[in-house]
Parts: sequence; C-alpha cells; structure tokens
Amino acid sequence: MRPSAFALVTLAFTPTLRAQNGDIQGEPQPPLPTSLVLPAAPPLSAADERATFRLPPDLDLELVASEPLIHTPVHAVFDARGRLWVVEMRNYMPDADGQGEGDPTGSIALLTDDDHDGRMDRRTTFLDHLVLPRSIAITHGGALIIAPPHLLFAVDEDDDGVADDVKIVDQGLDGLVSPEYGINGLLPTLDNAFANACTSWRYVFDRGQWKRERTAGGGQWGITKDDFGRLYFNGNSDPLRGDRIPSQLACRNPNAPVAPGVNVRVVDDLHVKPARINPGVNRGYKPGTLGPDWKLDVATGTCGPWIHRGDALPELYRGDAFVCEPCGNLVVRYELSESADGVVKGTPARNADGLDFLTSTDERFRPVNLFDGPDGALYVVDLYRGMIQHRLFATTWLRKQVDARGLAQPTDLGRIWRVKKKGAERKKPVELAALGSRELAKALASSNGWTRDTAQRLLVEAPGLESDARAELEKLLFEHVDVRARIHALWVFAAKNAIDAPFALRVLQSTDERFLAHAVRATEPVAASGAKEVVRRWTELAGLRSQVLLSLASVRGDAALETIAGLVALGAAEESVRKAALVSIGGREIEFLERVLAGGPEVNRRQLLRALGRAVAEERRAEDLERILVTLAEPRCKNADVEEVLNGLLDGLPKDEKGEPLPTFLPRAPTPLVVLVRSEDLGVSGPAGVLRDHALAWPGKPGAELFRVRTLTAEEQQRFAQGRELYAANCMACHQSSGRGDPALAPPLRSSPFVLGDETKLARILLHGLNGPIDVLGQRFDSDMPAFALTDAELAALATYVRREWGNTAEPVTAETFARIRKDTAERKPAWTVKELDALGR
Repeated sequence: MRPSAFALVTLAFTPTLRAQNGDIQGEPQPPLPTSLVLPAAPPLSAADERATFRLPPDLDLELVASEPLIHTPVHAVFDARGRLWVVEMRNYMPDADGQGEGDPTGSIALLTDDDHDGRMDRRTTFLDHLVLPRSIAITHGGALIIAPPHLLFAVDEDDDGVADDVKIVDQGLDGLVSPEYGINGLLPTLDNAFANACTSWRYVFDRGQWKRERTAGGGQWGITKDDFGRLYFNGNSDPLRGDRIPSQLACRNPNAPVAPGVNVRVVDDLHVKPARINPGVNRGYKPGTLGPDWKLDVATGTCGPWIHRGDALPELYRGDAFVCEPCGNLVVRYELSESADGVVKGTPARNADGLDFLTSTDERFRPVNLFDGPDGALYVVDLYRGMIQHRLFATTWLRKQVDARGLAQPTDLGRIWRVKKKGAERKKPVELAALGSRELAKALASSNGWTRDTAQRLLVEAPGLESDARAELEKLLFEHVDVRARIHALWVFAAKNAIDAPFALRVLQSTDERFLAHAVRATEPVAASGAKEVVRRWTELAGLRSQVLLSLASVRGDAALETIAGLVALGAAEESVRKAALVSIGGREIEFLERVLAGGPEVNRRQLLRALGRAVAEERRAEDLERILVTLAEPRCKNADVEEVLNGLLDGLPKDEKGEPLPTFLPRAPTPLVVLVRSEDLGVSGPAGVLRDHALAWPGKPGAELFRVRTLTAEEQQRFAQGRELYAANCMACHQSSGRGDPALAPPLRSSPFVLGDETKLARILLHGLNGPIDVLGQRFDSDMPAFALTDAELAALATYVRREWGNTAEPVTAETFARIRKDTAERKPAWTVKELDALGR
C-alpha cells in the first residue's frame, strides 16, 4: 500500500504559462495554400491505426498495450519477471497553451501479460501524483524514476504492484519548464551505471547511495548503447551522435577540452522519407523543411534513438540504429558501419518503396522512444496525439493548424507496439528473476542483448558471488568465443571488487582490443592501488594508447606522470593522444608541463605546449601562473617553447565580450615576465608583451586598479550562490557544468559575448528565449533556447552567476533590471533572434 508520507514527493509546480507562438522576426509564416488538400487526422482506435503502418515486408507489427491500460507513454522497460513498466507523462501539454502542465497527474503504470500471449492484460498504477516524469530503470529491488525536480527510488515491499517506500535520492533536476530539455534516460551501461541524455552526469550506486558521476553530456531525448557499451544519442535536427570513448573518462580534467571521440556525429544524411504529407511541422514554412510534395524532407524532431540488440528480427537488423521522428510520423533505420580506426557512421536504410523503416499515414502516430524486450523484439513507444510541439516553441504556422484541425485533443491516448519477424512464432521469454546465479551467469552469453543486460544486473545486485557462479563467470571471461559475453562477465567481477593484480594481468592478456578497452577501465582500481605491473601492461597496448592515457588519470604519483610522458612521446603525432594526455594530468598540469619543457616529445611539440599552457591558465590559479613564468624565464627554455606556452596562457585567460584579454590579477609584479619581454624573439609585440600589457595586472601597475574585478558584496555573493543552484537545475543539461556547452546542442557561456555584453540583451534572452541560428566564438548553433519561468530575483541570480563564473568578469545583474525589461516587453510572445537583439540599443 502507498504510505501517507508519499505526499513528500507530490510536487506543487505551477509554471508561468506563456505560449510563444507568434511570428519569428525575419521568418514570414504564410498560410497554407488553399489548393493543398490535407488528409483528415481524427484519433483512431489502435486497430485502425495499425492499418496505417508501412514497414519492411519481412516484419510485422503487433499491439502490446493501448488505452485504457496506458496513457501518454514516453518511456518503457521490461523487468526480469517480464512485466512492462510504462512512464506516463499525462500532464504534458494538456491543451495547446499548456494549461495544467504543472499538475501532478503523471504516473508509472505496471503492466502484466497474464495469459502470456504477448499482449498486456492488466494494469496497476505503481506510482502517481508525478509532474512530467520521463524515465525509469528497474534496479536494486525497486524502480529508479526521473520525475523532476527529483530522482526517486520506489520499492514495492508487499508485491502488490504499488510503491510502498518512495525516497528522493537526488534533486534539482530540470525539465519542468521545458520538458524536452530536461534530464532523461537512465540507460543501464555495461560498467554498471545509468547513463542520461541532456545532462552532464550519470548515476552510480556506490555503497548504498545513488551518486552523480560527471560526464561530457550529450543528446536531448533518449539514449542507447551498442554491444560494446558505446553510447548514442541525438538532437531534434541531428539524428544520431555518439561517444567512441567513455564520456566519463573524456572529461576528467575540467581545465582541458573533452578528449576527442565524444559527442561525434554518426549520421550525415539528415533526410527522412515519410508516408504522408506533414504540413503540421513547427517550422514547415522554412525553406528546406518540407519538400515540394509537402512531406517532411529533413529531420526536425528526432529523438529516442535505439541500437537493436535483440534476436527476434532477421539478422540484418541486429546492430542497426533506429531513430524516432515523431514530426514525420516515422522511425528511421540506419545501417551502422565501423572503420578500422573505430569511427562509426550510419547510412539510412530505406524500404523497397523508398520510405523509412516504419511510417504511418496517421498524423497522430508519434514514436518517442524505442526499446528491446525479453523476447528479442523491438518495441515502439507511441505517444499518439495530434500536437507534440511544446508551447514554448510553437509557431503561428503550427498553432493555426492545431486550432483549425482540432489537433490539440485528445491527449490521454497512447500505444506500445512490437516489431517482430513476419510469420515467426513469438519466443517465450525466460523469467530471469527465477534463475539462480549460475544460470544467470550462463545467460550472459545469450544472443539477446536484453537478456545479457538483465542477467548482469541481477548478478551485480545479488549479495556475494556463489562459487559455482564464479566458476561459470571465469569460464565465460577466459574461454568464451563471444567477446560480448566476456565483457559482461568482466563487469560482474569489477562490481564485486573481485579483481586483484594477478587476475587483472590475466584479463589484460587478451588480444581483442574491443575487450581490452573494457579491461583497462575495469582494472583502474588495481592500478590506482599501486600495482605497477598492471600499469606496465597497459603501456604495452599500443592500439589503446588514448584509452590508457585517460585511465592513467586515476593513478597518482611521479611514476604515473613519467608513464604519461612516455606514452605522449610515442604517440605525439596523434591529436587524440595529445588531448587524452591533457585529460589525464588534471591537477598536475604544471608538473607535466615542466617535464615536457625539460625534454618532452619533439613531434607536434608546439601544439602540445600551447595546449598545456592553456590548461594551466584555465585553472585560474595565480600561484600556477607565477610558477610557470619563473620556469619559462630560465635560460634552459628555448624561445620557441616559451612562445607556445605563452600563447597557450593567452588562450586560456579570460576575455571580454570582444575576445580581448581581461587582466588577471597576480599578488605581485611578475619579474620573470620582464625578462621574457626583453627577449629579442618574444618582445613587446609578442605574447610576453601582450601578457604584460593587457592580460596580467598586479599591485602598483599603472592603471591596474581600473581593471580589477570588483569583489562582490555580501548580497551579490548570495545572489551568485543562488544562481549556481539555478544553473544546475535549469542550464547545466545543455551548457554543461564547465560552461563549455554541447557542440550539438548549446553554445559555450565562457567568454560568450551574449553573456558578457549588454545585460539587457541577456535579460531579454532569459525572459523570452532565443531562436537560432546563433554564432558564438566561431561556431554556429541552430537550436532554440527556451524562456525561463523564474522570478525577477531568480533570473538576476542566474545572470549574475553566468557573468561571474568560469573566469567571466562582467558585473552582476539586479532584479530591478529584469523587472524593467519584463515590463517593457510584456506584450512580446515569440523568442528573440540574434538579428533583433543586434538592432536593440540599451
């Protein structure tokens, strides 16, 4: 039964509802031509909707669940007993204006197939009174649920299908104001964590507690993995991106750029092939969005990517990527291929009729997520509604169609579909929850990825490791021919802390680099404990040099730095090696730079030294700047080396909105810098002169006080602290904790002219949002930023934080500024464009 204390997780959230559906400046939104005949789009029964689908002739589509069993589904997973857990975002856009979106009507439905015919028969509401829930994972005897602003862990203690104990295990999660820009995912990873999209952390269960672990972020809605644990995600107009290396390793040094291979584009062909015309697309008026036949031509709302790892479809589909495009009423299939150097690319695989993998002529078919099941089939989550665009971004073009064609209602429908091999009898899944540990170990060799993942989870979460299970796992790890089974077994041993130095050396004897990439990571704790023989074996893995460097970040001491320097010397010609080295030396940049200056690699030395200089400057520590200037002034340092390090320091020190250096204050005059300026090669016009005259300041330097960054008052410091919390809850998912942004989604805030420039422009952006494209620091972003439903005081705190964090030195912003701008722009509905902001005076 549900405890009365459940009220602790009931959220009273009422956002400011302001539909931004006016015309976008400079983008005329003409009416639909009167000659265009629009097919009707009435809500259909599940049976009638089934008749509208087209898919390859060797496949079939079956209904698994529909209303009244489920409503407004956005995510679903199977548990080890074969039950289906469905996340119901019932409060998403209750009408075209979003009225009532903050009401706690969301829920988690638990569905049971009583007669085992593959169709769900019974519903139990596991948990309700949620606001905009979006993801679930079954783990540790309960359900981990993202229901912003909380991460919940809910347990059914009496097995009646209803949550009895609900705990808040994390909070401050975003997604209440703009649901599509909030943390989501909870994808189980091969290394026993839970990965997320649209945020810069994943969750790990460590000694009885759920903790955040920093990642490089990536993606907007949905996340998936392949058989080797590589993550894939996407953005609305970027169908598939991925991480070739583990994201959590690539960002270990906050002072260095993320290592190459993270958040890279996988699909270059952005075209889609729907079965019906799609005039009801939010920006259908923009040239290139729709083709001459009025069908969606390029991706505009892709989400819910999935790598199919099941065994119930014909073999040719295994390992392919499937991506939802709800705006086009379709699912795209991409054939993935991998080059010799590990680069994965996806190519659209059209059906014989030229259409995408799964299409519908029903405008209300809205696939938003995909998942595999215990029977090896591919499942589709169908939100099934007319209007899917959120009110924050809905244009006049779309809103007129919604109103004229009645697309806003109904909103409480939804279906789950199964894709399977045509004519094949559905496999009866094994109930993994009923198996013993030895049988679970054997299941790690299953041909169905869902079975392998679930068996691994059950083994990891079980107390201890029985001897017969351990023997079976060792047999898999060291003898099985399928590398996938070996990887799963490895991570069970890692979770059980059952890897010591001799065991690690056995594991590292493999010759399969796909396995060894995991083996290096799984043996990090052993190497960090001082097992030099393990580190020595790492260094022998020439094909994994970048991976080894990233893992060496976990090993401390001079010997580790010496090892890093040796690996860099061997692979300095490779950009990935140089950048991985920068990640590996977090907190040790000065020591490593001094080693390189004393005799590091000659190949690509200039690039390495400049990058090291930047990393030192990014840390913003005056004592480090003084120390490196002393080192550079020593006669042993070559002028060419000194110049590159000085240029790196200039790269990393703060800039104003025009990109010009802002003085960084030192506690005393940098005497070594005077020596460097006097050098014939590094003189006044060189980097030493720029540092002395423009980038550094110190007590007694003429005019220095004019540039000293004012210390925040006590009240401003409180505002800054509040802004940090608001940033974590509202902005970090896209712009990252480092303020460096997401290359596929959001621009950097460090040194951004939009942040450091006119505070009234920043206020307008936060109050009304900003429509792309936008150019920031030489990179173009074509995404949209939502408005914030915050008070003037909260917006002032947020603005103050971003203008003073990461080396930014702009003045704080007051609530009065936001109140004035809010009053002046009270009648405005659409988001701003860069063109409009540029035309404004103060």
